[in-house]
Amino acid sequence: QLREELELLRKKENEIDLVRVKIKQLETKKEELNNKQKEILVILVSINEIQAKLITFRQKQEELSIISEIYLRLKKELDEIQVFLNKLDMEKNGFEITKKHIEDIILRLDEEIKNKLMARDKKEQINQMQFWLTEKFVPMMDTMEKNILYSVHSEFNSLFERWFSVLIENNVLQMSLDEEYSPKIIQNGYDIDFEYLSGGEKTAGALAYRLALNQVINNFNTGIKTKDLLILDEPTDGFSSEQLERLKTLMEEIKIPQIIIVSHEAQIESFVDQIIRFEKHNHQTRVY
Repeated sequence: QLREELELLRKKENEIDLVRVKIKQLETKKEELNNKQKEILVILVSINEIQAKLITFRQKQEELSIISEIYLRLKKELDEIQVFLNKLDMEKNGFEITKKHIEDIILRLDEEIKNKLMARDKKEQINQMQFWLTEKFVPMMDTMEKNILYSVHSEFNSLFERWFSVLIENNVLQMSLDEEYSPKIIQNGYDIDFEYLSGGEKTAGALAYRLALNQVINNFNTGIKTKDLLILDEPTDGFSSEQLERLKTLMEEIKIPQIIIVSHEAQIESFVDQIIRFEKHNHQTRVY
């Protein structure tokens, strides 16, 4: 019977050795489970206690059964822990993907916000510029335009009246400019139409208008390269001999360095510095 018991004990020892091997394996797995270190430590303590009891009470099969049950329970718990860790890894990967997606959304939203802020600032600048143009610049330009037009009209009208009176010397007939820069003709205190004037009066009005306009343009635009030159083509059509004499006075008054007059009037030769004659014969023009 003692032999049988010894044999039985050897078998139990083998089983215990097997348990030890498996415990070693469990310890190896324990190192891989960082989140379950405390539980594994508790398990190892329990296993060590059981081993101590097995050494003392090898004969008790009941305790060996307990160890087997503990092992199975621990193995089941370890399997469950591993499943739980795998699930955590999957959830972690899902969280990483979600995090990356959220970060991409945040970057896109940041860019959209940045663009919208830039657009808002640009719109505010445009609104401010539009307000300045509407409320400040345009009224200022209107005022400047009115002042300039008033100044131009005043000078234009003054020169026109003056030079027309030089050419006509008639207190009964006066010419001035209306608000639209059109000639306004008054004779004996009444407004009359341009068509009722004589040929010389029409020419005098046109010439005075032309000279006054030229003078005003030169005064307001000093960059004109031809401001020192005036060319008049047949400016004395219908002029009397007295008006031709007054033209001489007017030419001296306007003070333009060089005036070229194209005319068939021989009387003009008396107050010009140089004369260039043209003769046309058989469709050919000769200068002499």
